[in-house]
Amino acid sequence: MDNFQQTRVYIPVDRRGLFMALTVSLTVIVMALVTTAFWTASWMVFDDGSRVFPKPVMPFKLPFHKLGLWDICFRLYQPGNPWARYSVLCELMVKMPDFKASVPGFLIAVEIFYTIGFIAGAIGSITVICTIIYGESYRLLRAIGSLFIISGFLICLALIIFAACFNNRNTDNRMFQWEEHLQLGWSFWVAVGGGVSLWFCGGCYFHECRLLAHRLRNSLVTKIIC
Repeated sequence: MDNFQQTRVYIPVDRRGLFMALTVSLTVIVMALVTTAFWTASWMVFDDGSRVFPKPVMPFKLPFHKLGLWDICFRLYQPGNPWARYSVLCELMVKMPDFKASVPGFLIAVEIFYTIGFIAGAIGSITVICTIIYGESYRLLRAIGSLFIISGFLICLALIIFAACFNNRNTDNRMFQWEEHLQLGWSFWVAVGGGVSLWFCGGCYFHECRLLAHRLRNSLVTKIIC
């Protein structure tokens, strides 16, 4: 009697699903938001509607204008009508004399968590490119999903710290003279949109992993070899 050996052969799936295409498009948008917030200096701004002059920032002794993760901007008032006429000067905080002693501890924590989250998201984006070039796999999709969820967690943690401490008079403050006229700027809200969307992005890649398994099961054929 003949012996039969049953083997499984996977037919390559050349066409990626629509869900994967939408997920990659979402990834591009989300990382654009995260990158924009990372480099722009509008996390904390002075409220012009208060009609008061901002207090000086130590050690520069210049009136505060706005703040980012890495930049701090000051107002240089011009002669005449100071409310309508001032120029803006921005400096990197790392260039400040005695940086560690001047910058509040909460801001350094925000920079660390956001930077690590940003790097995790960037690595995930590079892995997405590898997936597009070389094809999908379970390990790559799971790695991408994990990286984006980790990135979202760290960025959201940084945002919570910043929102809780940016205008809290009880916060360790060696740089700003806290006042009632500071508010969260557009860069912060862009970071919120990007950080929250990273969780959704990571979940989409885990779901795409399930869809890949379903497509492979549908393409599975059984070949009988005598």
